[in-house]
Amino acid sequence: MINLPLPETATVPDWIELLPPGPAIIGADGRQWLNDTPDRVVAAFMASNQPMVCDYEHSSEHRAPMGLDAPAAGWIDRLEIRTGAIWGHVEWTAQARQRIEAREYRFVSPVFTYHKADSRIAALQSVALTNQPNLKLTALNSQHGDLLTARCRQEFATNTALRAEFGDVETLIAYHRAVANNFTVKEKTNEC
Repeated sequence: MINLPLPETATVPDWIELLPPGPAIIGADGRQWLNDTPDRVVAAFMASNQPMVCDYEHSSEHRAPMGLDAPAAGWIDRLEIRTGAIWGHVEWTAQARQRIEAREYRFVSPVFTYHKADSRIAALQSVALTNQPNLKLTALNSQHGDLLTARCRQEFATNTALRAEFGDVETLIAYHRAVANNFTVKEKTNEC
């Protein structure tokens, strides 16, 4: 059994969720897309052969075209598919790490291309630190329960032994919440 203790202090994650599992993804603004071919999105990233920028508040899309500064908060150098979601490994700048630790930013928001005919996501373009995301993704920093959930989801997606032992991620999360709340896990018996 892998123990996932609650963190005592906030930490900045090296892996962040960039696209939620599909097939359908619905934004807070009501727009809808398909994430039913995450392997193609990862392949498109790999074919670009360069890291993807993580900026502040979509400055690469809004400020840079006007000739204004659009500093990077980090660089995504790898993507993985985890239970249908797309996660990215990010190398944060010192300033971004400090701002995330200080809880100035809590969420990320991806920019992606998609096919207009069927709304199928084709490729990721960039990711932004933001506090008003359109998609529901794992938070960068949050209360201990959210951190536990994020850790459980990440461990479940990458650990075959956990999947075999618990069957689904929700059971793993429930188990660790019970342990965190000092509940005793008892073996099921036929006694009344």
